[in-house]
Amino acid sequence: MLNRYGVRERTVRMMDWNLALTARFMELGAIERERYPDKSTLPFPLMGTQLSQFYEQAMVASAPAQAAGAVINSAQPLVEAGEDPSSSAVDPIVNKLTAVCAEHGLGDPEVYVRFTPFICRVNHQPLPPLAERTYEFLAQALRLRTKEKAAPQPTVTARALHFTAADLSAVRRAYARQMGLMEGPPGARSRPVRLRPSARKCRRTTALSALRRATISAVPFSDRK
Repeated sequence: MLNRYGVRERTVRMMDWNLALTARFMELGAIERERYPDKSTLPFPLMGTQLSQFYEQAMVASAPAQAAGAVINSAQPLVEAGEDPSSSAVDPIVNKLTAVCAEHGLGDPEVYVRFTPFICRVNHQPLPPLAERTYEFLAQALRLRTKEKAAPQPTVTARALHFTAADLSAVRRAYARQMGLMEGPPGARSRPVRLRPSARKCRRTTALSALRRATISAVPFSDRK
């Protein structure tokens, strides 16, 4: 269920957004179970005490949790020795944990080691201090290696453009023609207008005419057609 609905990934995104608010929201179930310990069911989506205990026991006894837990526990001596997360001595453990997560469908190993201690805390069953430190140690180690593997973005250099005088003349002529089409045919400009146009339209027509004349004047006389 956790894999199918992306519960771990969604929870970690919420943690990155607002850790305090996410923790407060997700511990509502534990608070309600502590308040009403004898209730077998609670209002949806909260789990009652019996269902919550069954769920936690099933998670601990599951093959994925057992396999990942064995790898995580193997990192505790490194944590106690003060090993740096970027050390090469951590590589075998990181590689093993990545393989276990892939084999058992646990998703991103960094998400897994961040989600597990958090969910224990919000259920008011925090891990022992050494285990908490081990999960954080592995999260740092995985994060460092993810950054190292990230391929640098290629630098895109714009191709240099070289225009000849003929190219520039053609562009100016085309631009002047476009201005003329926007302004309207010559007959329409010279014909008296019975209805008084709006001031905005007059200003637009005048500006287009001036722009067209300026553009045409920039074209060498020999290039005009």
